[in-house]
Amino acid sequence: MPQAVNIKPIPHAIKPQTSTSAQAGPSTGTDQGAQPKAAGGRDLAKIDLAKTKVAANPASWSAYNDLGVAYYDQGMYDEAIAAFQQALAVHPISSVMDAEKRQRDAAQRQKQAMQRAQEAQAAAQQSAVMGSLLSGLLGVAPIPGMSSVGQQALQAMIPAIEGVSRAASMPNASMADFPELSNPSQLQPRRETALIYSNLGRAYYQKSDYQEAVTSFEKSIALDPSLVSLLEWQAHAQYELSHYERSIEALNRYMTLSRLSSLAGNYILLSKNFTALGMPSESERAFRRAVDDYELRLKAKPGDRAALAGMVQSYLEHKDYAKAQPYAEQLLKQNPNDVNALGMLTICQMAQGRYDLALQTAQRKLKLDGGKVNDYYILGRIYDETRDSEKARAAYQKLVETYEAAGTDKGMPLGGVAVGYAAIGQQRRAVTMVEEKLFRNPFGSTAVYDYFKLGLVYEKGGRTTEAIEALNTAVEISPRYVFATKTLQRLADKTASHRERLWRQAQQAQGKGSSAQAVNYLAQLYHLMPVGSQKEELRGKMLSLAAKPGGAPRLGQEAQRRFLRGNAALKNAKGPLDLYRALYEYKWATYYAPWAANVYLSTSVVYGLLQKYRPAIANLKLYLTGTTQAANVDQVLGRLYEMEYQREKTLRSLSQAGKL
Repeated sequence: MPQAVNIKPIPHAIKPQTSTSAQAGPSTGTDQGAQPKAAGGRDLAKIDLAKTKVAANPASWSAYNDLGVAYYDQGMYDEAIAAFQQALAVHPISSVMDAEKRQRDAAQRQKQAMQRAQEAQAAAQQSAVMGSLLSGLLGVAPIPGMSSVGQQALQAMIPAIEGVSRAASMPNASMADFPELSNPSQLQPRRETALIYSNLGRAYYQKSDYQEAVTSFEKSIALDPSLVSLLEWQAHAQYELSHYERSIEALNRYMTLSRLSSLAGNYILLSKNFTALGMPSESERAFRRAVDDYELRLKAKPGDRAALAGMVQSYLEHKDYAKAQPYAEQLLKQNPNDVNALGMLTICQMAQGRYDLALQTAQRKLKLDGGKVNDYYILGRIYDETRDSEKARAAYQKLVETYEAAGTDKGMPLGGVAVGYAAIGQQRRAVTMVEEKLFRNPFGSTAVYDYFKLGLVYEKGGRTTEAIEALNTAVEISPRYVFATKTLQRLADKTASHRERLWRQAQQAQGKGSSAQAVNYLAQLYHLMPVGSQKEELRGKMLSLAAKPGGAPRLGQEAQRRFLRGNAALKNAKGPLDLYRALYEYKWATYYAPWAANVYLSTSVVYGLLQKYRPAIANLKLYLTGTTQAANVDQVLGRLYEMEYQREKTLRSLSQAGKL
């Protein structure tokens, strides 16, 4: 019999990770990265045996499938994908599927044409409103301080919006979208093909190729609807793609059809989806359902290790470190050598400022775990916080050496690695590592930790203002993330006297009638302020001054570069993830030129396309504060408020997921 991928059920966002697992599920968000298998630790014998079977029978789909499983088990996902694809190619059903596809192509093309017409009609309404934010408010008025290239790029955004809206409105694929797979004939061959697709999807998932994973899972379910467990994988993949509503829909189907006695892990993912959609009360209810589920399991079976680990991870995900700690300690009472429990306990102790205890726990974990990259990162962080710079540098040096000796990035906590490089003076490399990671998904499941580590990297390079900006973003994403809030407060205290001096200079410049000079001082002050109401008040004052004749300084090169990169990302966007990348670029453009009203307009457009109308309205109001050239203001604002209301109605229907 052919093998399915020999894996446990998908690890939930709250399930503990093990350093020996070839499967790294969604991040736990505890500053612990899943560690890859060392090349020398791979069991190549199983791979060689599977290769022998393929050589003996190169026309056997099951031989290729088993080879894919062997590669998968060793974390060699590229090789696994190639093997599974070959299994699909040689499976006898391939010729049947090809014939069916040719027979149905004409009907399918007709259906797709009708579907595209419906999508275009729906997208036209959305794009018309978003287009008016540029053409109606901006029109052809010049942008103060922007080059002609920037003007052209901004105008080019208008037609791009229509394409983005259409892409964002694309529905989920279903069985009907794969007509060549839906014929009920040849049941057993179809089940075999479903098995291969499910394996292929899992391999794509582990490779972080989430769109291909979703496509494979959908084909597998279309062939064999009994594969309910794939809905859970699909929900995680959709979350990573920023398709939060689709993730909730997949979770809802899975939770309805699954026969599992516990759905706690699904409630955690549900909570994260609701958070991303701006639904805090629903997120909190989903989190409480997860905790209640684990408590019931512990009541029925005291000491249940899976439930204890789930409780730790749930509270860590919720940033409630004091409540997580007792459950981590219970795990260690059962097994003092549980390295995962030691890692989680270390995080709890650090979050509560008990660095003396955290150091002991971290050193014990390092000894048991053989000294992995993340172990040295945690040691370096503890020494940083206890102001032992010599030991901190030694720990980070060891981190870099361990990382470079591994010879692979697979499974590595690259944010922590970047902090290590910054600590030993390789600032440029460190910044590049974190920014490349953020660019892949600027506001995904690990974003709060990535921005925090970017802040650490900037701080170690002496770039305090950029450090504060990165930390502000981390705090905006998760105000409960104590590591970011403490570091941000420390930098705010450090720069307090500088802020006071800048405020006096701004007041003096304004008193002399030099609005542009005052804006320059206020911008520098803005860079040094932690996120909060005072910072927002300062931004409003700065934008008002910049709106006066001669009040806006000229855009600098970096601000213009980021702005144009955002325009390019928007122009070529095909889905939410691309829109978030545009948002990332505009965010940095705002950092470099917080007085530039047109960046807020562009940001408002992106938020509108993402159907996040509250921040879209907020950024539009910032634009209006900083410009005197806007037209049709009341009409556009009124339409945005209407769209916000309709969106809230849609989101309320999602809150029924999981019977919250």
